[in-house]
Amino acid sequence: MIDWGTRIVTKVVNGYPLRVFEPRPSSIGAALEEGRKWSEREFIVYGERRVRFSQFLTAVDRTSAYLKTLGVLPVQLNAILASNSPEWLLAFWALAKLRATAVLGNSWWVEREATAALLPLKPHLIFVDDRRRGILPSNASTVRIEDLQRFLDDDSPAPTCETVLEGEEEDVSVIIYTSGTTGAAKAAMLSHRAIIASVQNLMWRRGNRTPALCLPSDPQVAQLFATPFFHIGITISQIGALLNGSKCVILKGSAEGGRVLDLLQAEKVQGIAAVPTIMSRIIRHPSVVDRDLSFIKSVGVAGAMFSRDLIDETTRVIGNPGLVFGTMFGMTETGGPVTFTDGAEYAAHPNSAGTALALSEVGIAGQGTEGEILTRSGSQMTGYWGKPDDTTIDANGWVHTGDLGRIDSDGHLYVTGRLKDIIIRGGENISASEVEGAIERHPAVAEVAVIGLAHPDLGEEVGAVVVTRSNTELDVKHLSEFLAGELAYFRIPSRWWVRQEPLPINANGKIQKAKLRDEWRNAIANGASS
Repeated sequence: MIDWGTRIVTKVVNGYPLRVFEPRPSSIGAALEEGRKWSEREFIVYGERRVRFSQFLTAVDRTSAYLKTLGVLPVQLNAILASNSPEWLLAFWALAKLRATAVLGNSWWVEREATAALLPLKPHLIFVDDRRRGILPSNASTVRIEDLQRFLDDDSPAPTCETVLEGEEEDVSVIIYTSGTTGAAKAAMLSHRAIIASVQNLMWRRGNRTPALCLPSDPQVAQLFATPFFHIGITISQIGALLNGSKCVILKGSAEGGRVLDLLQAEKVQGIAAVPTIMSRIIRHPSVVDRDLSFIKSVGVAGAMFSRDLIDETTRVIGNPGLVFGTMFGMTETGGPVTFTDGAEYAAHPNSAGTALALSEVGIAGQGTEGEILTRSGSQMTGYWGKPDDTTIDANGWVHTGDLGRIDSDGHLYVTGRLKDIIIRGGENISASEVEGAIERHPAVAEVAVIGLAHPDLGEEVGAVVVTRSNTELDVKHLSEFLAGELAYFRIPSRWWVRQEPLPINANGKIQKAKLRDEWRNAIANGASS
């Protein structure tokens, strides 16, 4: 029996203190063992496919036994590069059962991005779907993820394959790519300690619960999974589903508002956790006026700023007087949420990202009322793979988030802006400098500045101001086509301003993006940009 403690203690990691629950398992594979209590409950709904907990866990046993024949070992790096599916989850949990490290590739990458991110890690295997096999080198050691379906469909007895529960909890469990606080994508290393702390942190906030207190007699909750599995938030959510017996309703295909609404109604989804873009598409779809969504009990948002107007509209459209609305603050580097608020607390502190979770500390750098948000938690990353000198985590263990904020007298955090040059488009972090670097490779480009522009659906869209070389003409279509092989589609600018006037700079020679944004607004008003 796995012991999930409720006592908070301090663990010293790399010389700094982190809060964790005591006792606790030393492997995320413990969630597999807890999942067995849910037996014949439905675990996954994906299109026409329905998978029970017992069926899934048996398939994990089969898949793990197969992976052992392919040489998969504890702590070894193995990557997943595929779209959401039951097989994606099967690959993740088969690796967890063997205590191997799952490297979660961004399924929106193009060839250059996938090669640059994954190959330096030299993964033993890469689980890849048919759509993305072509963006990997021909000599990459791959497993066709669609072939894992046979382990779900097979009714024969499962081979014996014990879950590896023992080991160092600081071993890396999951690697997730992030734009980080600066620059291009980095591989954040999250230990077993970090992932377990993050799951426990949220469960404890939601009613002082532990996995051991989740019982088969509890009513099942259906949760919508509409964002990519390679994100930290959904990683924590799907692990939580194994622990609390939730049903994972996975959106198949695009997140078009009407399709999501159909799925919500068909499965009577009670819990939605999504980025603001998806919520906006749901509640503003033309057909929503003819829908009854009152079965939805909770809505949680993260990944980008969520306006008060959108919150009020969501509450009105769903029409459930008891709807619990929640939001949080966190990032991949913090291992997910470090603050949380919902229900009456949220109503009393509108626009707040909540108060610190039990295992989290939150502070503001400097002496003023507003400054960079700093966090320290048992859920935070160890660091970035291959970057031992990175200073995102300082000598005292504080994660420098790159976000600006303030904390009121009641301990509620308010996020007020960003220090880092990151654009958040539909919940996806996009490094402006990375996009600028790709555009600068075009021979006709003299200067470029990439900035985030307000967008009613996505929150922000990517805009690029391009200064051409003398006597050179460029059209927007050509620039977009040039970037198609360099960047994932969501990183390619959707708004362009091609001009010959130099970009505004300050005394230190840095581009004044705030001033440039104002200039662009004037240019749009005068019809000078597209």
